[in-house]
Amino acid sequence: MTKISFHHNSNGEIIRVEARGHSGDAPEGESIVCAGISTVFEILLAGAEDFPEKAISFIEKNEEAWKKIHIKPEHLNWKQWIEYTRMLEAARNVLEKMADNYPQFCSIK
Repeated sequence: MTKISFHHNSNGEIIRVEARGHSGDAPEGESIVCAGISTVFEILLAGAEDFPEKAISFIEKNEEAWKKIHIKPEHLNWKQWIEYTRMLEAARNVLEKMADNYPQFCSIK
């Protein structure tokens, strides 16, 4: 099962998203749940492409089936942060729907 977690700053804004574990809905490399989760992370990374390097960190450990994206809003200008906050909220909505549709393979903790 893939466990997804969202971490917030003191203002309640998402600053970190993590996914751990293989979903188990299909053999490794064939899972639609894992593919969907990976796609969300790829979109979040693409949305941060023009950010200063110190504003975002991304860790992926394939052998552990673990991904983490961490945003440091203090390194972004106001417009970048507002736009990225919208992306993070959209990512949460997609991942929550995935967890609702595939509760035996994906959960939000």
